[in-house]
Amino acid sequence: MGQAIGRWGNFFNGEAYGSPVTDPAWQFFPFAVYADGGWHLATFFYESCWNLLGFILLWLYRKRARREGNVFFCYLAWYGLGRAFIEGLRADSLMWGPVRVSQALSLALCIGSMAIFLYRNKKQPTG
Repeated sequence: MGQAIGRWGNFFNGEAYGSPVTDPAWQFFPFAVYADGGWHLATFFYESCWNLLGFILLWLYRKRARREGNVFFCYLAWYGLGRAFIEGLRADSLMWGPVRVSQALSLALCIGSMAIFLYRNKKQPTG
């Protein structure tokens, strides 16, 4: 929930926005935000909504989690998946050659946390 709220700081600071939106039909909030002298994808808003949805889903799942830590690993996977996608829309990403650092890290976080989640929750063989 904190991340959903915290992303609004990017709006007030005029940062973490996406690629330019040149079509006037799409130059409105919540699709785009006016920043740095032009309209850009409102990636802070997309991520805020993604994090809010993740909070709701995790809150509903928390009582049914079979093992301690499952909610945490689901959170890491959810956040990593959303961040990897949304980072691809950003205009101000930190690059390491042709790779967006945050996108690569987010994908690794998503894949790693799901692997740990599945390993921890696989059915034990009977016998």
